[in-house]
Amino acid sequence: AEAGTDSVKLTWNPVKDATKYGVYRVDGSKYVKLDLNVTDTEYTVTGLDAGTEYTFFVQAYSTKWLPGGEESTIKVTTETAEVTYPVVSAEPDTNSVTLSWDAVTGATKYGVYSIANGKYTKLNLNVTGTSYTVTGLEPDTEYTFFVQAYSTKWLPSGDESTITVRTAEDTDPYPILTAEAGTDSVKLTWNPVKDATKYGVYRVDGSKYVKLDLNVTNTEYTAAGLEAGKEYTFFVQAYSTKWLPGGEESTIKVTTQSAAADEDPYPILTAEAGTDSVKLTWNPVKDATKYGVYRVDGSKYVKLDLNVTNTEYTVTGLEAGKEYTFFVQAYSTKWLPGGDESTIKVTTQSAAANEDPYPILKAAPTANSVTLTWDPVKDATKYGVYKVVNGKYTKLDLNVTGTEFTITGLNPGTQYTFFVQAYTTKWLPSGDESTIITTTLS
Repeated sequence: AEAGTDSVKLTWNPVKDATKYGVYRVDGSKYVKLDLNVTDTEYTVTGLDAGTEYTFFVQAYSTKWLPGGEESTIKVTTETAEVTYPVVSAEPDTNSVTLSWDAVTGATKYGVYSIANGKYTKLNLNVTGTSYTVTGLEPDTEYTFFVQAYSTKWLPSGDESTITVRTAEDTDPYPILTAEAGTDSVKLTWNPVKDATKYGVYRVDGSKYVKLDLNVTNTEYTAAGLEAGKEYTFFVQAYSTKWLPGGEESTIKVTTQSAAADEDPYPILTAEAGTDSVKLTWNPVKDATKYGVYRVDGSKYVKLDLNVTNTEYTVTGLEAGKEYTFFVQAYSTKWLPGGDESTIKVTTQSAAANEDPYPILKAAPTANSVTLTWDPVKDATKYGVYKVVNGKYTKLDLNVTGTEFTITGLNPGTQYTFFVQAYTTKWLPSGDESTIITTTLS
């Protein structure tokens, strides 16, 4: 069977002495006659629903209707309908809206716009997934958004590519606090309160409220000058035309980190190995302004980079399947001593462990079918399977999520050509081994 979105083409081998064939659709135990006078060995069933499984049965007639075999019945699923433009849905929150849509066939990216008074404002023209969250919005406010697909050019869109949505109303009438503790400070954050023009921050000592700042105009505040390893209580109150009452969650207890929990005095390394590279990462060291990265060859330290200003470094140009040792040192006003964990041994991946960049096919034929198998391609989410005849590629299934596929309804002793392509966020280029020629058994 060869499936389209609204049709299925059935083919079968000729039966000896047969003068015609009957084609049926099977619904449970019921056989629905489609055509009882088919004189060749193929028949196309039309008017089907996209993405739906159907069962068909074909019977041969000589001087009477002949019994069929197991392979005279076939199950086949029609292809899902091709999506030509984004059909957008929206999930609003108080200060954000998450837009989502189905993937458009052939699209490599999407552009997201906001629309106000007929003006289209670009939000992001390089969205590679099928969802996007717009943040920084006002509560209980109506917004209009538009999504457009890009293939080799920006594609036309439909009415459903534009959506109008209202953000959720801000229902919290008071600040709800969260806290992030350091050794000598605590950073408080909270939700915006409707109509609030400022906030007051207090430290609570028993029953006494000590004012820290009564004119905070954003939704965060850092209390500094605290003692390490000590519990503190804070309270935040919103002001509109008057000071508003707070709730239980407007008060929070938090313990500052102990001095021992402060930053490590030297880099502690982790490593992620590829076939020809190693990515090193480490914790930030207090007061460090830069880091030095070395490769260790026996007792010799080979400088790779002495001016790394972040906390990661990728070493390239390495050999596959080989062990390397690296060392990272922090610099403040001088080069600081490292610890045991500032040195790490890591082995690069062997070349064989590197996943194939395209499907490499194998075929297992029977008289009436061929089963294709291939190794997984890195980051592939699905595969497309095609039959190739005279240079023409006919889609068999564009949504194969495993690494094998069986083509049925083939003629015995016949040569066939098949092709498999991997899909990540787009259809990937394939190699010579992604196409295979095989002959069914006689």
